[in-house]
Amino acid sequence: MPSNLENIRSSVETLIEAATPVTPVNLLFWQTDQDEYTVQCMDTFDSDGLGKDLIYHYAFAPASDTIMYTQERIPFDGYDLEFRMRYTMGDSGSGDVHWTLYIDTVSNGSSKNPVTSLADWAADHDHSYTSVDTPSAVSRTYKELIFTIPSSAYSAGDTLKIALKRTGSDASDTHTAKALIEDAIVLVPVLP
Repeated sequence: MPSNLENIRSSVETLIEAATPVTPVNLLFWQTDQDEYTVQCMDTFDSDGLGKDLIYHYAFAPASDTIMYTQERIPFDGYDLEFRMRYTMGDSGSGDVHWTLYIDTVSNGSSKNPVTSLADWAADHDHSYTSVDTPSAVSRTYKELIFTIPSSAYSAGDTLKIALKRTGSDASDTHTAKALIEDAIVLVPVLP
């Protein structure tokens, strides 16, 4: 039978584990729908401690659906994931930008299908999240976009296939400038 000291030690270890921060997942490599080339994200804030040496600039064009894809294996579970992305508009002006985030969960040990087009998600995505955002009218002023992926959407070892779309053809996307991504895109684990 465990002693009181063992019970206390076990409780303290549990609290320490719960309080241990989990490192954000940097989403570095993205594939675009039009040309299907791979791009990298520039880490302006050096969030991975490797220096500001990652080069990336991508423009989500207005008036058409513009999409980026990536996939990432998540090594932990029990956390909501905040998809965080900063962006700015290509010029000053007004209007809204319509964003949609698609998530497809591939179970640990299952084969991963290649990322090819939005059809991968449109036919069989697990979750989608939409945000209509009003960025600053001042050029080169950054706005942070946050989507929350619930902890119930994945398990440790699962691969998340992610598609980020600017729905330029949607009636609620009324900003005529390009949305410029020039910063780290991360999944930040937070306790639910």
